[in-house]
Amino acid sequence: MPKIETVESINNEKFPYSAVTKIGNHYHFSGVVPKLDENNKLVSPGVIVNQTKEVLEKITGLLKACGLSAKDIYGATVMLVGTMDEFPTVNKIYAEFFADVKIKPRRKAFAVAALPFDSMIEIEVDAVKQD
Repeated sequence: MPKIETVESINNEKFPYSAVTKIGNHYHFSGVVPKLDENNKLVSPGVIVNQTKEVLEKITGLLKACGLSAKDIYGATVMLVGTMDEFPTVNKIYAEFFADVKIKPRRKAFAVAALPFDSMIEIEVDAVKQD
């Protein structure tokens, strides 16, 4: 039976969860919110374009720390605060992020009442290290 591991080098001690868990060659990333300053305040409050780009940049960094890239992502969950009114904007940025990926990951997207740190978006991904 495969064991559950965490990638200690990218965990943040400020928060009570693993940024990523690994089971065999599968990586499960916790939800990622936009960039925070040293006081845990959003760097780009209220701007969905900037927040979406920041989340995808952070995901890129997490993937790289695990020896992965966007082409290794097989699933994503996108959470937006309030309504889905911003979805077309987010979808355009999301599509640009995966433009060079031949097999696009499956995705779920839905609206939520609120997210941590008053962020407007949170994305979690699952990836597999390919042979």
